[in-house]
Amino acid sequence: MVGAEGALGRAGGWRVSRSLRDRESAPWANGLGSTTELVGLAEEVPGIDRDGRRWKLSVADLEQPADFSPLPGLHRTFVPVGASVSLEVDGRVHLVGDGVPLRFGGGAATALVALDAPCNAVNLMAESADFDLRVVTSAADAPGAIALIALADSELVSRFDLLVPDGSLGNGDLPASLGAIVA
Repeated sequence: MVGAEGALGRAGGWRVSRSLRDRESAPWANGLGSTTELVGLAEEVPGIDRDGRRWKLSVADLEQPADFSPLPGLHRTFVPVGASVSLEVDGRVHLVGDGVPLRFGGGAATALVALDAPCNAVNLMAESADFDLRVVTSAADAPGAIALIALADSELVSRFDLLVPDGSLGNGDLPASLGAIVA
């Protein structure tokens, strides 16, 4: 559990587990974008206790309007990073601001219909609706987070690094914009 001073109640703070730059990107099935998976649906990640829960975390490159692949049975949290976008989910258009999460069912007919500029999107897809990705300004704002994803750079952390508990990075070492994965 994260304490008020930004460090975990256990020994230490956070550490970088994975960096986007070390992962391979894969093209979308429709060829209109690409995605880099940081955590696979059932993949074991040192420092993260999945407790039998299945979820995945990825970063998409958004360059032009395109349909999303359906993911029935999963719950999605989508966070654009670097620009605002318009997403159509089951016929309803949502203007989604830079760094603002949008939750929707993975089986929903979804399309990126407009974007202010090419940007990225962090996607959390989970079998349980209890999983969420919240945007916070410090680790102290994320009690109970099982992992963090950097949404900006800091001196010691790069944008889209995946952070896990029990490391040497304290709240002051982290960027001012984080995605907190909570269950």
